[in-house]
Amino acid sequence: MKNIQFSHALHVLPLSMLFCATLVCGGIQPQQAWAKEVAPPPAPPAQAVPVETPAQVWQEAEDAVKGGDQEKAASAYLRYYEKFREAERAEEALWLAAQNLKQMTEKSATPQWSRVRDVFRRYGADFPKSARAAEAYFEVGYAHYRMRFYREALIYFKLFLKRYPESPLLDQVRLAQADTLFAVGRAAEALDIYKQVAESGQEEIKAKALMGLGELMSANKDPVGALQTFATLFEKYPDYHHRNPELLRKLGFVYLRVGNEEDARKSLFHYLNLAENPADRGEIFFELGESYLRGGDGLTALKLYERILDDETREDRIAVLARFRRAEYMDSPERRTIKGQQASDLKDPEGDKPFLAVIKAYPDEPITQDARRALFLRYQAREDTGSAADLGRSYLHHDKPGQAAGKKENFSGKILLYLGEGYLARKEYDKLYQLYLAEHHHVRALDNGRFLYLVGQALESLSLLDQASVVYFRAQGLALSDEDKADLYSRRTEVYLLQKNLAAANRVLCYVQNIYKDTEYLGEFDYLAGKLSELQGKKKEALAHYTKATEAAPVPAKIKVYAEARLRMLASLGQYAEGIDFLARARKRQWLGAESLQGWYREFGDGLLGQEKVKAAIAAYLSGVNGDMPKETKAAQQIHLQLGDLFRKAREMEKGRGHLQKAQAGPDELLRKKAKSTLNQIEIDLGKKPRRVAR
Repeated sequence: MKNIQFSHALHVLPLSMLFCATLVCGGIQPQQAWAKEVAPPPAPPAQAVPVETPAQVWQEAEDAVKGGDQEKAASAYLRYYEKFREAERAEEALWLAAQNLKQMTEKSATPQWSRVRDVFRRYGADFPKSARAAEAYFEVGYAHYRMRFYREALIYFKLFLKRYPESPLLDQVRLAQADTLFAVGRAAEALDIYKQVAESGQEEIKAKALMGLGELMSANKDPVGALQTFATLFEKYPDYHHRNPELLRKLGFVYLRVGNEEDARKSLFHYLNLAENPADRGEIFFELGESYLRGGDGLTALKLYERILDDETREDRIAVLARFRRAEYMDSPERRTIKGQQASDLKDPEGDKPFLAVIKAYPDEPITQDARRALFLRYQAREDTGSAADLGRSYLHHDKPGQAAGKKENFSGKILLYLGEGYLARKEYDKLYQLYLAEHHHVRALDNGRFLYLVGQALESLSLLDQASVVYFRAQGLALSDEDKADLYSRRTEVYLLQKNLAAANRVLCYVQNIYKDTEYLGEFDYLAGKLSELQGKKKEALAHYTKATEAAPVPAKIKVYAEARLRMLASLGQYAEGIDFLARARKRQWLGAESLQGWYREFGDGLLGQEKVKAAIAAYLSGVNGDMPKETKAAQQIHLQLGDLFRKAREMEKGRGHLQKAQAGPDELLRKKAKSTLNQIEIDLGKKPRRVAR
């Protein structure tokens, strides 16, 4: 039994030892029952990733080509090349990837020519001995041209001609070289190449060379030569524009350059119909809109601008310009709106945004002047004089002198006038003079004399009489309103009189008194003739001229000036009685103010008194203080003092006392003392003690 048990133990021992070793080495521990219940299920066996075959990827690319998805096709061909470089069709896959990418980029509104360049460059690097290597090298250079990296493009084209002198692509490369030279402004070199290539044996290249030649002539301001070249192209290759609609676009722009709007529109619309959704579609719509706008058909232009703005999120240059043109049209009082479209409010600052966007983004482009013009009118409408003046100066800075072709007015002249009138109204004479000096090139182009007429007034106020006379003379030779011209002659004469240039003043007056005979302006020139006679010492002639001036009909606007001159000359000649008669008329017709009348009554009273015409003098004095004449003035005080003394001498003591008391209440201290002294004399004359008179 012992042996059996021992034998059994020997059989069991190895198993026990193995179990213990497993516990020690593997860290296996007995699991509790609850642990077994929450243990995660075993992971499913890993599935094998399907492996693409060359045939599958190639088929994917071909299916994408058939479906018109060139992006997917290019991606599949590139994947084929990356994964199966040792495959027989690897080179073809890379080439087809490049071709699909190129075709897709040509149609894109946002072309990425760098991608095309990189794939063709890779092809040339990986397959330098391929029959397509030369074409790949050319495509790399042409991609640089498309990206406007003209220096790099010219390097590639030049090296191509050295590396591949026997290539059938030579004429195509030379054509691209000419296009690039044209783009960088080397027109003479480009012209030679275009002419050479136009005589090439390859018909397609000949046609393209003729098209480039025509475009170059157009850019070099030879639109007639450009049209002749395009005519030759159409004659030799009548169906070429179907293969290359670009010809119609270029022809349309040449027609625009020569002002043939109708043919330009036909050509550009034809281009849009033939080209397959061209990337420059918005630009063509804009140029067509501009053409209709120049032709006066603003509503059609507006519809074309709206086509551009169908995509409201568009923010490129053409969209900015189209929004401006739409806003400009809606501001116009002559507009015809599209149904349901509201007219704009010029006084709303929110409406300034389309104009400001153009001015900020494209400050030096010709169209921006239209934006400044329209915004200037908006500022004027809301009477924002500060902003209008600032924008006006900016317009002048960017504008060419004179009236632009197709414009109804010289807007620079309008702005000069606006600024000038503002400066003159604010008496900023020096600023007006500085504006005249700074904008002399615009001033020379003016066909209206009003701005010069304003400048002359500023120079007068600055006492620059020599300059004023010259400016007035220049203004006289330009168009002016009747009122401005008459006033200009008047001011010019006044300047000559101030300069004591009596001969020049006389020449002007002899001329104007003939042309303004029997007009409302004649009174002014009679007045000036009086001033001339007065300076010449011819007082009676001066009085005759002043009398004519005051008798002019209708009553001149400057009647007060003329009346004062007539009264002054009457006083100078001692014709006081006539002066009193004229004063009565002037008073009745309210030609002079009350204080002025009172002063003249006192002066003429003094004159009559000097002529010992006492009664007439007293009558004049009384007229100066009775009725509606001022009571508290120094002139009234003087008159009362004179009347008091005259009545005292005439022994009319009570009347005299009354006037002297009024004189004693007047504003002048010395006259008050004189009045008191005369009152005392009255008391002495009456043999009475002096009375205390209230002051």
